[in-house]
Amino acid sequence: MAKRVIRYDPHAQMRMRQRGISEDMVEQALRYPILERPGTAPGTLVREADIGGRRLAVAFELRPNEFYVRTVYWRN
Repeated sequence: MAKRVIRYDPHAQMRMRQRGISEDMVEQALRYPILERPGTAPGTLVREADIGGRRLAVAFELRPNEFYVRTVYWRN
């Protein structure tokens, strides 16, 4: 099975720049989460990972062959 690609909503890209979150950090949270929960928007999920002593949350849609990242934020 092919690895899902990661695509970013423009809003997510803006938040990544504002919050100092790299694509590598997002990939770590998506591929190796410590927690997955439903998102607040219909059809979205949130995966979280501990990165650099902080908790990163990535809200995304799981689409065929891709993660579509809607937004990213630090939980602490």
